[in-house]
Amino acid sequence: MKHLKKSLLLSASVVLLVAATTGQKTEKKGVNFDLTIRYVDSFAAIRESDEGKSVAKELEAKRAELTKDIKEMEKKFAAAAKEFQTKATMMSELAREKEQKQLVKMEREYKAKLQESDEDMKITMQSAQERLLREHHNSVFKYAKKNDVDLVIGPGGVVFASEKASCTLDVIEGMNKNYQVKLAKAQGKKSETVVAAGSSKKKSA
Repeated sequence: MKHLKKSLLLSASVVLLVAATTGQKTEKKGVNFDLTIRYVDSFAAIRESDEGKSVAKELEAKRAELTKDIKEMEKKFAAAAKEFQTKATMMSELAREKEQKQLVKMEREYKAKLQESDEDMKITMQSAQERLLREHHNSVFKYAKKNDVDLVIGPGGVVFASEKASCTLDVIEGMNKNYQVKLAKAQGKKSETVVAAGSSKKKSA
């Protein structure tokens, strides 16, 4: 159960960030903007929410169901292998070969079932994680809008950022300016090369 919850909550770190304080200020082009910042313990929110607890129980039940089927197959295979070892010396070569083939078939089916169950569990967990993360994000979004919060961050990332808190447009503008400078330099070098090549031809003539 603990391992299951840990696996479930670990995936949340892909979309969430590090801690923060409240009432911080940020600067943009020499002007101060007061930002309202909050911190959310996303792991605790997901773990302690009613839906989070429900999902954890669903996953545990799913794992128990798959484990039960695997153990039954494992038990049958172990019993068949033990029986074969007991009577192998008294069997004819043909009968012994037939039993061995049956054991190989059982082992192959057991391994296939094991892999299938593992993949089934991974898909179920991924789906549950995505559902919980969407619900977590929606709840944070509603809280931020209701309480005029500009930035909400968690243990693994930014969960919410308002337009006021974002500097994306300024960064894009800066990148564009840098790109134009690079283009201008490239064009200047190209012109210098052309001029130098022209001078070379005149001297040769």
